[in-house]
Amino acid sequence: MNFTDDMEVLFRGPLCVMGVGNAIRRDDGLGVYVVDALEKRCAQAPVRFISAGDVPENYTFRVADMDCENVLIIDAVNGGLEPGSVVFGGIEDHGAMNDYSTHRLSLGLAAKVWRNAGKGCFLLGVQAEDTGFGEGLTERVQRSADMVVNVICTIINSIPEGVKV
Repeated sequence: MNFTDDMEVLFRGPLCVMGVGNAIRRDDGLGVYVVDALEKRCAQAPVRFISAGDVPENYTFRVADMDCENVLIIDAVNGGLEPGSVVFGGIEDHGAMNDYSTHRLSLGLAAKVWRNAGKGCFLLGVQAEDTGFGEGLTERVQRSADMVVNVICTIINSIPEGVKV
């Protein structure tokens, strides 16, 4: 399997996509950037989008009560990878994924709540280059963010009409 195949499996059932990050901390705003772009490009998508900013914990119980099978968190990561590198995996299957996120404490707790509500929890992250104060993504992270948006839009657009996601 490859990245696109793995993502397609995730989108086969009802899904909530949550963007996490702080837009005034450069690359940390990646998740919010991606979800905002997805909402604009895929407005009619049968997917629930949440732009959680830097307070994903404020949405934990709302997402737990949603009619969705899976939650996909999109966030900047800090895993010592090459800036712009993309990581994807189930939070419960990859304990190390929790170590990547720049919001690991709140996302780890949220994932426990969502698992208890019967939801699968996944992280799609892009390795940050600069999380200092400032606006806008760095060039390498921007390219990866746009690629993620394109892949997810392609997958969403391939969902047959009438399928409840």
